[in-house]
Amino acid sequence: MAKRPSYEELEQRVRDLEVESAKGKRAEEALRQTEERYRSLVEDSFDGIFIQEGSKIIYVNQRLNEMLGYREGELEGQDHWIDYHPAYQTLTRERAKARMRGEEAPPQYEVTLQRKDGTFFEGEIFARAILLGSKPGVQVWIRDITHRKRAEEALRESEENAKRTAQVNSTMAEIGRIISSTLSIEDVYGQFAVEAKKILPFDRIAIGLISHEQGTYRFAYTSGIEIPDRYKGYTVHLSGLVREVIAARSGLLLQLEKEEDFVEDYPELLIPYQAGVRSVMAAPLISRDQVVGVLYLASLGSKAYKEKDLKLVDEVATQIAGAIANAQLYAQLKQTEETLREGEKRYRDLYDEAPVGYHTLDNQGRVTSINRQERTMLGYSAEEMLGKPIWNFIVDKEAREAQEIIRARLRGILPPSKGLERNFRRKDGTSVPVLIDDRLLTDTDGRILGIRTTVRDNTDRKRAEEEKEKLQAQLNQAQKMESVGRLAGGIAHDFNNMLGIIVGNAELAMLQVNPAGPHFNNIQEILKASQRSANLVRQLLAFARKQTVSPKVLDLNDTVLGMLKMLRRLIGEDIDLAWVPGLDLWPVKIDPSQIDQILANLAVNARDAIAGVGRLTIETTNVVFEESYCADNPGPTPGEYVLLTVHDEGAGMSKEALEHLFEPFFTTKEVGKGTGLGLATVYGIVKQNDGFINVYSEPGEGTTFRIYLPRYFEAGDMEVSASPAEVELPKGTETVLIVEDEVGILYTTRELLQTLGYTALTARTVTEAMRGAEEYGGEIHLLITDVVMPEMNGRELAERLISMRPRMKTLFMSGYSADVIAHRGVLDPHVHFIEKPFSAKALAAKLREVLAANSLTKTD
Repeated sequence: MAKRPSYEELEQRVRDLEVESAKGKRAEEALRQTEERYRSLVEDSFDGIFIQEGSKIIYVNQRLNEMLGYREGELEGQDHWIDYHPAYQTLTRERAKARMRGEEAPPQYEVTLQRKDGTFFEGEIFARAILLGSKPGVQVWIRDITHRKRAEEALRESEENAKRTAQVNSTMAEIGRIISSTLSIEDVYGQFAVEAKKILPFDRIAIGLISHEQGTYRFAYTSGIEIPDRYKGYTVHLSGLVREVIAARSGLLLQLEKEEDFVEDYPELLIPYQAGVRSVMAAPLISRDQVVGVLYLASLGSKAYKEKDLKLVDEVATQIAGAIANAQLYAQLKQTEETLREGEKRYRDLYDEAPVGYHTLDNQGRVTSINRQERTMLGYSAEEMLGKPIWNFIVDKEAREAQEIIRARLRGILPPSKGLERNFRRKDGTSVPVLIDDRLLTDTDGRILGIRTTVRDNTDRKRAEEEKEKLQAQLNQAQKMESVGRLAGGIAHDFNNMLGIIVGNAELAMLQVNPAGPHFNNIQEILKASQRSANLVRQLLAFARKQTVSPKVLDLNDTVLGMLKMLRRLIGEDIDLAWVPGLDLWPVKIDPSQIDQILANLAVNARDAIAGVGRLTIETTNVVFEESYCADNPGPTPGEYVLLTVHDEGAGMSKEALEHLFEPFFTTKEVGKGTGLGLATVYGIVKQNDGFINVYSEPGEGTTFRIYLPRYFEAGDMEVSASPAEVELPKGTETVLIVEDEVGILYTTRELLQTLGYTALTARTVTEAMRGAEEYGGEIHLLITDVVMPEMNGRELAERLISMRPRMKTLFMSGYSADVIAHRGVLDPHVHFIEKPFSAKALAAKLREVLAANSLTKTD
């Protein structure tokens, strides 16, 4: 059983309880007093205070009710963000939530608060998290900072005004500097716009100049946003706005809020308004007490300018007006200076860039000025020539004479020269021919001060004269060769007719004498001499390109191959003949006999040029000449050619010999060993066939002839060359009509035909031929007619006779160019021709060839 407490113990406990009770009451009193003081502080606080639990306001002090315009109790239970401007409601809500989650959030910041009546004021928040029992809450102090903000704004405006004043002063000073500078007016406008924008913001600036005489207004400068039809240089008649500025002589401010507010008075502002302009200031530019222009400032912002800005824009306009006046004056001065400079430069350019040289001499003959053209001509610099006597730059052999003449002119003894020829010495030592024209320089008293000289480069004229002489020489040569051609043609007909008579009668005589008899060899010598004479005439005709030919499409390799045996006989055993045919050679069109002539002449020349043992090489190949090559190398024309090369290892030729190589009768051989017609014949043949020939030769190095014949492109059978074979004279029994005005030829040919078995009818004239053909009762198988006859040519005669006897065939003969039956001396394939003088063998073969032809001979 537990021991019961004593009375004293109980009494002590009571006293202890009393003491504890007294402490508790004191604590409660202290707490009550503290709460009273805190409540008094909260209720009497200068700041508004509220406490929120969650998002709801649970306590609001009286100051906050007054600040926000609420009655007591109206805010309790409301969401806390009702106190804030809508722009701050989300921010304050998120920060309150963060604090209640125990997260850090800015404790102090500025907000805009919303009163009950919807008005706003600036405030500052002090917020902290608290515990409401066991629940989190937020206590917020709100301080009205409207007056502080106004003070700050006033201070800021004061500072900005001070800065603006400083900026205005600085800008106006800079504008003043621009005005006093020597800038061009365009630079003045540009720099002014930069400076003006520092104190008067704008989206567009324009400066317009007024012409009172014309009543117009021209935009001299624009910058900023683009406005249609308001570009630099745009000119219009004076508008309402400009006229008002002129009349007021002060700035004008317009706010373009609505179109109907301004369009009636200022229709010119409609386009800027449509471009977005909402504020405009216009100020007069006054110079010498006259409004000379208008300064425009435009802004896209509504009410961007205030009345106070007008004074500033007037000041700026006054400055730019002065700048315009100064710039215009400066521009006039610059224009005057520029005109003078241009005149001087024009003179200098004319002097320096003239197509002729100029120099000036003092009274001692020393160079005092020299233009660029003459320096370039001679290769010296100005420093190398100035101060030196001009005769120092003339070639040595003329310098002394030039010095004496110049000094005589400076003394007035000799007149100025006109067109004097001189040779100046270039810096590189070469000479340049020039033409000199002088003019004396005198003072007002007529005393000679010096000489001004024009120096023209005479090189081109000299070269032209040389070229003219060369062309004249070529013309003379061509005329000489043409004369030879005419001579050849002139004598060929008669000479060949005479040779024909000699050859024909000699062959007839050989048929009638015993080959073993004493006269047979004499007749043979007559025939040989006649043949050599005929060949000589043939060469003349070939050179003159009057030889009648019958070209064939042939392979040059086959033709050369057929000639090799004869060529080896021509050059002899000591000379080796090398044949190098080209592969896949293109065809050419040429008379095969002309290839024979070319090769024979070149082979004989090679033989005579080679002393003793040597080699002659003949080659063929295909070549192509491009246009670019022909442009740089005169002679060939672009195209495809077959090249025939003949090279010998002979003595070669000098340059002088090469220059006359193809002239007729020119020869390097000893007297009696050459006619000088061989290479002329080759040249004529090549030219007649539209080819060209090049020769390369040096003394001791041999000679190379390169003959280029054009490639033939049309299809056709090629002529195959074959070595001639000895055959018996072919005979016939047909009837032949011979028409020849030369009696000797007529009768000789008749006897040859009769000897060959033919029936021969003769006629000396066209009339006899026509009558004989009409009267003869039998068939006339063949007409042999001379080409050139007195009454009509052989072609016309053949046409008439064939109309009478369509089956009759025709053989033309001539000892001259058969132009009547040939084009440029070239026979058509269906035309039959035999050249005078002809042998019995040639006539016999030709007769059978013509009579064996399948189709009738055409003459048209």
